[in-house]
Order: sequence, then C-alpha cells, then structure tokens
Amino acid sequence: NKTRIIYLTAKVQGFADFIISLPKIETKADQIIKIPVKLEKFDNFILSKIDSIYLDLVFHTKLLKPLSGFNRIDRINNNSIINLEYSNTIDKDSILGYIEFYTSLGDTNHSDLIISSTNTIGSIPIEFEINNGWVKVNDIHSPIDSYIDTELLINSPNPADYFTDIIFYTAESGRHRLYLVNILGIKVADCFDQDIKSGKQTVKCKLNHLPIGTYIYVLETPSEKFYKKMIIQR
Repeated sequence: NKTRIIYLTAKVQGFADFIISLPKIETKADQIIKIPVKLEKFDNFILSKIDSIYLDLVFHTKLLKPLSGFNRIDRINNNSIINLEYSNTIDKDSILGYIEFYTSLGDTNHSDLIISSTNTIGSIPIEFEINNGWVKVNDIHSPIDSYIDTELLINSPNPADYFTDIIFYTAESGRHRLYLVNILGIKVADCFDQDIKSGKQTVKCKLNHLPIGTYIYVLETPSEKFYKKMIIQR
C-alpha cells in the first residue's frame, strides 16, 4: 500500500530559467500523502535574486482534501485553487515544498494537478516552464458508486423508547463510529464501531439504560462528523 511517486521528465528549453514539476502519484483511498513540488531545472544565480515564488495549484476537491502546505482555498465549480508561497531556500533534492492531502473517493479516481499560474517577487524577471502531474486513487476494497454521498438519516422511531434504528450512507471506506452524547456533550452510548466499505449501513442502538430526554447521535467517518437529534420518550 505504499505510495508510488514518479517524477515527470523535464523538457529543458533554452528560454526557461526554471522548470517546475508536479509528480504522478498512484495511491490508495483513505491515505495521507505528501506531494512534492520540485524544481527540475533552475539557475542558482537567478534564484538568489528572487525573494519568493508564488504558485496557483488547481485540483479536484472530492478526490483530494488539502491538509497543509497552502495559504488559501477558493472552491470554484468542484475545483480548489491553492495559493502556494515558497521562499528561495531549497533543499538538496530541489524540492520547493510539500502539499499534504487526504485521499478519498468521489465521482472520479483520477485528479490532475495543474499549476495554473506563477509569480515571483525579486529583482529580475524570470521564465517558467511547468510540468503538471496527477494523482490516481485506488480503493482498498472496491470502487464506490458515484452517486453515493455520506448522509446520516433520522432515527426510527423518533421519539424512541428502548431501541432505535439508525441508517447512514457513506462514500468512504474505513473506520466508522456511531455514538450518542447527551445535551452536555458527554458520550453515553456506543452504537457502532467498525471498518466498513462504502455504502448503506443500518444500526440498531440499545437505549434501555438511558433516561428520557434529548440526545445527539454522532456519525464519525474517516474524515468528517455528522449530527442528528434524538428524543427518548417512554
């Protein structure tokens, strides 16, 4: 299940002072991956004259959830644009920096990584050439249906008495937990805690040890939490 990283081969052209490459990555779902942004070609003298390099990176939001390495995210029509700023300190492998993502499954298993624009702050103008990459996500278990969204439904019956059924749909594979908290936020009952595939789940939750009142049931997926109100009445 190791992430395999393949760097793009740079096409060195005379007019380009810098060639920036994003990798091709093939990984599994429900993983945290670090994507390097690499300088394949650069001029040390010119680099010393630059204070910062700014990059705009576009990717598909349902496949990659950004965790670090970015300043701002603008969500536009299922895309996110990350504004990256790197100083002129570069490590020995010519890595400008890393962007950390959580990989999930949406309506595709492939996402292009596109540097849409570059800008620099420094004393001289420079020319960039960009080699864009992509991320392919393979499900650990089986592909999900593209129409599935994670959703927590209202329990039945509600008001409940000694038992209740809770249905949820999940678009993720991995550990899912379902539990109850009281109005003070204290957990009072565990209903479900399993590693599951994406799809529909029906959970029967025992309530006979709980007093009447209002409770919140919480669905915790690998990446999100969902909440619904429940009333126990006898």
